[in-house]
Amino acid sequence: MIRAVIAWSLHNRLIVLLGVLALIAAGVHSALNLNVEAYPDPTPPLVEVITQLPGASPEEMERLVGIPLETALNGMPGLVDLRSTSISGLNDIKCQFSYGTEYRPARQEVINRLGIIDGLPPGASPRLSPWSPTGEIVRYTLEGPAYTTNQLKALQDWTLNRQLKQVPGVIDVTGFGGTVKQYQVLIDPRLMRQYGVTMRQVEQAIAGSNANVGGDLLSLGSQSHNVRALGLLGGGVDSLDTAEVGRAVLIEADTLRDIADVVLATQPDGTPLFVRQVARVIIGHKPRLGVVGREERDDVVEGIVLMRKGEQALPVTRAVLAKFDEIESSGILPPDVHIRVFNRRTDLVSVTTENVLHNLLVGMALVIVVLFVFLGDLTSAGIVAATIPLALLFAISAIYWRGASANLLSIGAVDFGIIVDSSVIIVENIYRHVAGHDADRRLPVIDRIRHQKEATSSVACLAYEGSSRTTSQATAGGSPRPPTPPSPRASA
Repeated sequence: MIRAVIAWSLHNRLIVLLGVLALIAAGVHSALNLNVEAYPDPTPPLVEVITQLPGASPEEMERLVGIPLETALNGMPGLVDLRSTSISGLNDIKCQFSYGTEYRPARQEVINRLGIIDGLPPGASPRLSPWSPTGEIVRYTLEGPAYTTNQLKALQDWTLNRQLKQVPGVIDVTGFGGTVKQYQVLIDPRLMRQYGVTMRQVEQAIAGSNANVGGDLLSLGSQSHNVRALGLLGGGVDSLDTAEVGRAVLIEADTLRDIADVVLATQPDGTPLFVRQVARVIIGHKPRLGVVGREERDDVVEGIVLMRKGEQALPVTRAVLAKFDEIESSGILPPDVHIRVFNRRTDLVSVTTENVLHNLLVGMALVIVVLFVFLGDLTSAGIVAATIPLALLFAISAIYWRGASANLLSIGAVDFGIIVDSSVIIVENIYRHVAGHDADRRLPVIDRIRHQKEATSSVACLAYEGSSRTTSQATAGGSPRPPTPPSPRASA
């Protein structure tokens, strides 16, 4: 069979060359459009449900939230395992499906089950987690030396988060570090008893004073005007608005003054009772649950961009980086605030592809050198070395047309010895029988190959001996038998 293939190839060299060119063209096209990932996702379809209820104990989260959710989620098609974890104020349920289950239908089934759950405590709203094992693609920090951590955290949560979610393929942006700004009303219990007000009165008064109220239409001649009462504290102006960033301190001072001037009640003598008479209003932040540090800075605001499961990492990462450039150049951020990217998926993919190309070139060079040393023929060495890129192009084409992706394990562990083994055996035998001392050099190369049956016979013997040796060693007990040589009909 091998002799017939070699003889046909030599008689139809133009077809062989055209086939090689077609393989190269298809391989290059596949390589340029192939989805390359840093590492594969070996996990089965996994959908995570997170429910928060601040102030609840782990026992309450398990009894009031975890058990009802588990009861509703059990019995889903393809569900293999359901794991629930409850801690103070949070319940986490992981729904693991079988490997043959499609991720999107499984996710939709979880959403459908969550929509029919009744009886959860007020304020408990189950949500699907955007996390996936290979979802993290970009990490960055938000830097602004002239701004507080309150301001940088607000920019991360209310500006960058919304802008980055517009990028196709991005499912969420998770922020870490910084502090969440609060206008805090520090009430003096002694003064509350003195004036006879309760905590509930203070809460209701402040909430009722922080709203715009719409009225009716006012007709003036042939025109009608909408009547509205503007009652937002601070006038509803954001201190981090790029147009108002120069007045940020004044805006915050006005907001503090508006909160302090909220009327709580009317005293017996008819004078109003203000918040400032029973409390002190300051700007603070929510209790911190952690701190993020980077390099020499102990407190930074960090963001992690998460990719939707099933998307291609390289196009999404490039789109995120382009969005960063757009945000910086469009003036969305306040002056002197910059985004510093310190970790991105494209860097790891670039290192992987560079290592593969380096191994490819070094492997080809070593094959040429070794074969030239042992055969003394540069042409034979070049023929064997050419099988390495052709084999890789064929493999890349197969991966691309199957819709799969290349990753660090599939393209980073290429064994060039396996690729060139058969080529070395065939080329060495042909060279030894065609260009050796016993070859009849008066005949054309094609005729010399046709008359040298020993070339293909020796290849078949080598292959048979290798398989027989492997089979005998794998047999339990007894000593391996010597291989039986193939019949002349089989070798021919």
